[in-house]
Amino acid sequence: MGDDLTGNSAPIGEHASPEAVRAQLNQIVSSPEFSQSERLQSFLTYVVIETLEGRSSRLKGYTLGIEVFGREQDFDPAIDCIVRVEAGRLRSRLTSYYMEQGRDDPILIELPKGGYTPRWSVRERSAPNSALATSSANAVVGDDYDPVLDLPRGPSIAVLPFANLSNNPEQELFVDAVVEEITTQLARFKELFVIARTTAFQYKGQALDVRKIGRELGVRYLLEGSIRTSGSLLRVTAQLVETLTGRHLWAETYDRDLSVQNVFEIQDDIAQRVAASIAQPFGVLGQAHLTTSHQRPTENWDAYQCYLHFWAYVHGIGPDTHLTARQKLEEALDADPACAPALAALGYLALEEYRFDWNKAPDQGDPLDRAEALARRAYDIDSTCMLALLTLSMICYHLEQPERAREFGERALQLNPNDAEFLCEYGLILSHLGDRDRGIALLEKAMALHPRFNTLYYVVFALNALLDGDDAQALAYAKRIDKPNMYWDPLFRAALFGLLNRTAEAEDALSELKAIFPNIDQALAREFAKWPIDQRIVKRLTEGLAKAGLAVAMPDGETP
Repeated sequence: MGDDLTGNSAPIGEHASPEAVRAQLNQIVSSPEFSQSERLQSFLTYVVIETLEGRSSRLKGYTLGIEVFGREQDFDPAIDCIVRVEAGRLRSRLTSYYMEQGRDDPILIELPKGGYTPRWSVRERSAPNSALATSSANAVVGDDYDPVLDLPRGPSIAVLPFANLSNNPEQELFVDAVVEEITTQLARFKELFVIARTTAFQYKGQALDVRKIGRELGVRYLLEGSIRTSGSLLRVTAQLVETLTGRHLWAETYDRDLSVQNVFEIQDDIAQRVAASIAQPFGVLGQAHLTTSHQRPTENWDAYQCYLHFWAYVHGIGPDTHLTARQKLEEALDADPACAPALAALGYLALEEYRFDWNKAPDQGDPLDRAEALARRAYDIDSTCMLALLTLSMICYHLEQPERAREFGERALQLNPNDAEFLCEYGLILSHLGDRDRGIALLEKAMALHPRFNTLYYVVFALNALLDGDDAQALAYAKRIDKPNMYWDPLFRAALFGLLNRTAEAEDALSELKAIFPNIDQALAREFAKWPIDQRIVKRLTEGLAKAGLAVAMPDGETP
């Protein structure tokens, strides 16, 4: 996926002088729609000024990555998608601007798809709305338009890990759960750009410099806070901070009796107040109201607390966290068999047992069958449970039921199109099912919402490059996968080094692979069979592994 986007000279309308274009640019970047994002202000300003100065030929992904987004000289736009992702955000933000604050502006500035060179034109004074409708429809809404892929274009926020002020370290999971629920509720707002929870959680336990975090994540607002428990009493303190100035815009303290029902009411209340505080100055959410299902995962607090261990696994994937989470979830379901999130989480872990052979439980039957039964029970209890829908979509993919996999995935997308972790997994599934363009589009949207992108999903980019015959590009992606607990990481590198005849590096990667999976030569055919992917990929990977020195035993006794 090389960066082949090129810039051509932008046409300047008959009466659109450079001075008028500059004035329009200043009008846009100082508007409420743009004032909340220094990154988009800089992007638009750079491309417009460069074009006005006759340097539009420089508007390539590499130059923009370095000049606008501060990447180093070794920046590769084919691997780091920052420019493509931010260009999508910029197009969406321009459309929103001209629909609202800029509906009567005399000059229309656009960033056409397929390039980074802006285009501007004088708008008809007599019919500004019709001119906008025509231009916006042509620029943004085409035959292939999919609203699910639209990035949120409103105020940007990250919910940071709250401080646990209780003396009991076991309360840490509860504190994380409150933060996670706030993030989830905020992400349901299409008007809010909410950073993924796993990105925000990487700041856990760190000294907070709100300006630095704002720059790193590209957000205007941070929500931070603390939670203290004493017996059955709970106090939650939350405050909203503007990252540009460090100003505290809003703060609230909640005192409650601790029970599962009250916990969820607190979470809803905080989300509503934060959303209103962000939106009120700009009118983005003026009349909007946060709606949530208010379904309670469980009335048993001990069971719910056990369910939280699942998120410890997600945030630190590996066999050890997998085993701990599974044990805790089994305890949870003994206490409360109707806890839908716990059922879905245990189903997800059973699927991981199938996928990666972690912590096998042969006495409990086939892990894939077990995963499906658990996820289906969760779905029957709560059909809006995102984790149940995601797990069912993943299971149906592995069972080679593509239509059902899409059915569950699309339902989850409609419920929350801004859940970055779901977008990653569903993007991977769609890509493996042959819908490569949409799969990549979902992953790129996830990257925008998830600045510290889960490197596991670079596998999708690597396999697509492999299918396209670009082994060097596939290797560049594979080298960005940093998952030392997962055998796929060294496997891809060994195969691709082998295909590129880089023998010494292939042997090193192969040694890593065998350390993780000693009998990989006998097991690889079975491992490949778990993943319904294009057989051309399997053929090329086994060819590369053979060149690396791994003779793979195939089902019919042949070796590649």
